[in-house]
Amino acid sequence: SETWLHKLIYNDELLPTKYTIYRRDKESHGGGVLIAINDIPSRLISIHPVVVMICIELDVSPKLIIIYIYASSELRLLSTISLEMY
Repeated sequence: SETWLHKLIYNDELLPTKYTIYRRDKESHGGGVLIAINDIPSRLISIHPVVVMICIELDVSPKLIIIYIYASSELRLLSTISLEMY
């Protein structure tokens, strides 16, 4: 799924403040991504500058990394995407 959020919609308008919200809004309509974490320590690893994606790490054992990518039509035009840095 995708979000239709933009910079004028604030995190505290979406969910209670107990959630840690990671989001990457797209500049055009739709196509953003959001991950909300409750009661698990987490940190942002990366937000890709071109691809609409978020990469976070949960502080659990064993360590868990979540990568959320919005597969837009622009993404399909790219020949390769390297996730090795994540």
